[in-house]
Amino acid sequence: MEKIKIAKNTNKTEHHTHPRNIPNQDCQVSFFNGFNHVSIIVDGMGGHEGGHIAMKVIKNALSKELRSINLNQSSAEIVQEISRVVNNVQQEVVVKVPEYGGAAVTFAIIQTDGTLIIASMGDTRAYIISEYGKVQPATIDNISGYFVTSLAQVKKLRGKDAFALDSLVKEPDSEILDVKFDRRNIVKNVFMAHPSNIIEPGITILKTRKGDSILLTTDGVHDNLTTREIGIALKKGGVRELVLTALERSKDSLHIRSKKDDITASLHNILIQKVKLGS
Repeated sequence: MEKIKIAKNTNKTEHHTHPRNIPNQDCQVSFFNGFNHVSIIVDGMGGHEGGHIAMKVIKNALSKELRSINLNQSSAEIVQEISRVVNNVQQEVVVKVPEYGGAAVTFAIIQTDGTLIIASMGDTRAYIISEYGKVQPATIDNISGYFVTSLAQVKKLRGKDAFALDSLVKEPDSEILDVKFDRRNIVKNVFMAHPSNIIEPGITILKTRKGDSILLTTDGVHDNLTTREIGIALKKGGVRELVLTALERSKDSLHIRSKKDDITASLHNILIQKVKLGS
């Protein structure tokens, strides 16, 4: 009998903490549930007291929940589990996090058959990177309850404005884009320490291909860099170069994209190996 196994030791994560945010408000954790791989990235609400506490509470609670569920189920069954898990974590945030603390979260589950299930809340992101280095967003910022099964659907739902903002390297020509870019720190559909808060995670389900990688980022990366610049940095020096490039941009106060923030990126190469189980 054969089973697909995701090769271990493929995770590379880099982080920079902005001095104003000490202790930091970003974190990343990855682990295996059986042969299925899970990666989580959390961005505490930097402008809110309790962001660091929220980050730790959510990381621990979400890790515990995702370690405990059966990830060998169908993707439809796992999506149902994700809704339950997110609700449980939100309730824990209400109990343990100071008022107005919160966080944006994205997590990715890679099943043993290569199916990728991504849940997104707020403005943390996941990207798919092809074997040839093409970078494509796989999540949609600040939109609750979406369900997509292709990168083409992601692109369509994100819309032309999102593409324009991701490509923006100079003062925008459009007044609408200018306003939207100025509002990039306003996040929705996130964990918050408020009893009435409701989260509906956006879900992306994809079949990965040979050579694909998954990149998870906090907004310290993708607010400072365009999608194209992310790809160039990764080709030049991997995830470390990506974080250093975002850091340099954050220090350039004259650049329209410059944003001082914690910067975290986590890259996961999907190396699928067939292993024989039993005789």
